[in-house]
Amino acid sequence: MKLALTLTLGAAVLAPASFADRGDLSPEKLVVTVSPEVVKPGQPVTVTLTNFDEARYLLPSGCLFSKVVAGDDGTGRTVRSFLCTMDMPILQARQSISKVWDALDDRGLAVPPGVYSFPIEVLTPEGRVLEKVGVVNVGMMVEEESPACPVDYYGDCGPGAGGISPELFPLGDARIGDADFALHVQFGLGGAPGFLLVGAEGGQVPCSIGTLAIEPAAPWIAIPIVLRGDPGVVAGGNLDLFAPIPDDPDLAGLTVYLQVVAADRASVGGMSHSAGLALTLCE
Repeated sequence: MKLALTLTLGAAVLAPASFADRGDLSPEKLVVTVSPEVVKPGQPVTVTLTNFDEARYLLPSGCLFSKVVAGDDGTGRTVRSFLCTMDMPILQARQSISKVWDALDDRGLAVPPGVYSFPIEVLTPEGRVLEKVGVVNVGMMVEEESPACPVDYYGDCGPGAGGISPELFPLGDARIGDADFALHVQFGLGGAPGFLLVGAEGGQVPCSIGTLAIEPAAPWIAIPIVLRGDPGVVAGGNLDLFAPIPDDPDLAGLTVYLQVVAADRASVGGMSHSAGLALTLCE
């Protein structure tokens, strides 16, 4: 799938930002990525497990990872535990699943500088347990002149089947000139068609499907998408949307507002939706 996005936002033009499905770029079967790999204390970290195989895998802990530990091998002291409520999520063939850690411990305090890891267990179709580890560097060698690009989530989610709402978030900072910048959608209905809404202004507008996070009076577009996953599987739909950011310094400080809506008969108006996502481009 390849989609071209051209947005005129005030005096700035973001064009072309090509959205592409790149599920076939890695020779490995299961790949863990952590973005950013180096963060300040208290800065959110996104951990993603991508399945480049044709087989489906299970996550026996109930989520991507159930704890964060000190050290780089996944066996150290636990600094944060998570209560995973989903029943053994399925990582579908050629899909991704992500989880965000806010770099806080179980007390809600920022963890001290150091290296931390995310132990991930994956159950193969044959019943074998595979162990994967993601690693992040917190508070060490972080350049003050390169702060994280602002990200804000706002508005309400619109749940679908199983009471689960789609999620939309960036895979890394939205930096000027980043040819690999991407967005990730997860927990939609498997195989569902939908739209990525992109606008010049955010909003919280009541509508037939719930809450529209894009201000319709300002410039906006709706980009058709189709979630991966077996049709009808609850929370089984996800998608990576690659959006290269032009190397144009004039785009620095521009905020783009996004929301995902996806077909789901169990939701209000037949469409589930994510909360709003406000991304500010930075250098």
